[in-house]
Amino acid sequence: MSAGLCRRRELTLACLQAHLDRPVPAIELAEVLAIPGEHETKRRRVRETIEALRGSGFAICAGRHEGAEGYWIARGDGEWSRYLEARKAQKVFDFVAIRKMRESTRDRISGQGRLFGEESG
Repeated sequence: MSAGLCRRRELTLACLQAHLDRPVPAIELAEVLAIPGEHETKRRRVRETIEALRGSGFAICAGRHEGAEGYWIARGDGEWSRYLEARKAQKVFDFVAIRKMRESTRDRISGQGRLFGEESG
């Protein structure tokens, strides 16, 4: 692991621990970490850092919590389990939506859509 990533992980944890009372927005973490670049680049680097921390066993949630959006350390096993279940449910929903899009596209390309009165292109 690079020294830069180690330092980002340490600073991210310190920031999250300093703000146990609220979620910390990604852009705020990016400022603390002094990540250069465009807005989306900063957010992407923060996500990478959070994923590295999760991979090391830190229970860091993301999303909307107590009226604010950002990252926070789970306040217990129950909160962490609920967060993981919500992520899993979203992935299943995404998978089903992708499968439906693939089927619709395949039907349209193969001409099946015309059987039901749909116009092509």
